[in-house]
Amino acid sequence: MATSFTFGFDYDDVNDLHPSSNQKSNHQNAQVLVQQGPSTSTEPDLPQLEAPKLHSLHDILSSLPSSISYSTIALKSRNGAAPIYLPRRELFDIRAQLMAEDPNVSEASRNCSSYSSTEVEAELSAKDDIKPGVYEGGFKTWECAVDLANYLVERSEDIVSTLRTGGLHVIELGAGTALPTSTLLQLLFTKLTFSTISFPLRLTLSDYNATVLYLSTIPNIFLTYQLLASQIPPPKSSDVELSPSLLFSFESNLSLESNIHISAISGAWSPAFDNLITTQHFFPSPSTTLILASETIYSPASLISFTNTLIHLLSTAEKRGGEARALIAAKKVYFGVGGGVDEFLEVLVARGGTGKVVWESVGGGVGRLILEVRTADDAGE
Repeated sequence: MATSFTFGFDYDDVNDLHPSSNQKSNHQNAQVLVQQGPSTSTEPDLPQLEAPKLHSLHDILSSLPSSISYSTIALKSRNGAAPIYLPRRELFDIRAQLMAEDPNVSEASRNCSSYSSTEVEAELSAKDDIKPGVYEGGFKTWECAVDLANYLVERSEDIVSTLRTGGLHVIELGAGTALPTSTLLQLLFTKLTFSTISFPLRLTLSDYNATVLYLSTIPNIFLTYQLLASQIPPPKSSDVELSPSLLFSFESNLSLESNIHISAISGAWSPAFDNLITTQHFFPSPSTTLILASETIYSPASLISFTNTLIHLLSTAEKRGGEARALIAAKKVYFGVGGGVDEFLEVLVARGGTGKVVWESVGGGVGRLILEVRTADDAGE
């Protein structure tokens, strides 16, 4: 059997994403519990990695049920700004859809290469947060995703000014519930009038599991956009009826009125994955590429492929005349797994990148930080 493990915390059933310091310490002191077994590097029965695939926004929206349930979470900025409330599809609602659909006939099944019982069982299991090569934890909101979202709130003026002067391409690697991208979308939406902005915003959201994109990532982006467009403060929890007219309006308003373009990509990081992103329509100069990632460097087995993708995307954007940087949120050490910041930086530097710490947690427990990553050529200018 492939090695599986669980992180010792779970924010999915917690309304307050900023518990007390004692609660944080309890979570952080039990960072990783690893099931005993042979090393993944020598296991003969590891599942074949998912091939990258570009998914149609229309197909994803068409696969959703007639209504979805959500709750709101509060991001409490460290700089004293008012909290930002973001909708997030309820995990029980995702479970209900997964259990109700027949994967042999559902629309999601026809468009997801791995809409299978193994992936569903991985999420519904109470024992394992991650099963390498099968399910990479995308239905959960992880601690470092909250850190990255808060950091975006603190740097909101810098991001907004970028879209005032040129196109912006946001790429979230390992998006999962898409908390950082949803945060960024809300910040831009509240500070700019998209109908008057001539520069495009492209959001590329990726996750290893196509089911995560269909059932969590894109629904959360949809919820964020719709609740912002309604200009009504969202309730703590509610349902949204998904009529065909509402979904059609969302798709058309995105590109025609708001100048927002959304792409969704599943599968493993690889040259083929990179090409799916870089061969899409890109913006004329001046443009900026911002890559977001959180909790993506826990596994030594995927460090090289992740870093190769990161450097390829950054360097491609720079060659096209734009500015490019990445924000990587992670724990300093992932005990029992082998990954961490030092291991990532070693691979990064060897492949022509540089990283500097722009935010770091304080207090007890395992340290968390956010790295700003650029190519060595760009950092040296």
